[in-house]
Amino acid sequence: MGNVSSTFGDTWGMNSGRPLDYYNLRLEKSVMEYDQRHVVKIGASYDLPFGRSRARGRSIPMWLDFVAGGWTLQYIGNYSSGMPMGFGATGTPNSNFATNRPFLITNGQPLYNSSFDPKKFDMTDINTSMVVDPVKINRYARGNAARLVDQLRGFAFYSEDTSLQKNWVPREGTRVQFRAEFLNLFNRHRFTGINTNPASPLFGQISGVSDDRRQIQFGIRADF
Repeated sequence: MGNVSSTFGDTWGMNSGRPLDYYNLRLEKSVMEYDQRHVVKIGASYDLPFGRSRARGRSIPMWLDFVAGGWTLQYIGNYSSGMPMGFGATGTPNSNFATNRPFLITNGQPLYNSSFDPKKFDMTDINTSMVVDPVKINRYARGNAARLVDQLRGFAFYSEDTSLQKNWVPREGTRVQFRAEFLNLFNRHRFTGINTNPASPLFGQISGVSDDRRQIQFGIRADF
């Protein structure tokens, strides 16, 4: 929780348009931009049991060990829930149409409809009747929404990186390592660009996707 994004003023625009209402500073207290409810990181390394220095295949020819023996499989998984987002709204004329926020009329009800399913990739399942652009009430009105809304979050992030590597010693004092790395192994993508401005005809819709493409790279190094 916090009421300011940065203590360096507005150097990087992090505090732009704040506070929304000098007479209601409580609106500035909210979850922070980097708040995530769940973050799971998993790392594992497994030495494949085949090779002259492994549990099986100790007597295989050296050339076969060079090709098939001594491999290590590694895995890193990153899984986290979505970041909180905030609503936009129509600005007020008396503040040169500065940043505004909508009125949230939830009456203790969840902001999402009970049928919300992120797999549909459609944020229009937000109960839009609970999000009211202030201009519909009074063109000079300021909304009551906090800067960031805990219930309103982007999509979760999932990513798996794996590598297959092998070390061999061609002679004493020298080690050669070969690596094959697969970043974002399952080519996962995450939808972005969710429109959270009730004044927009695209309110609730998605206009982007992350550029997290699968990457495959190979490397070889020698230590001596």
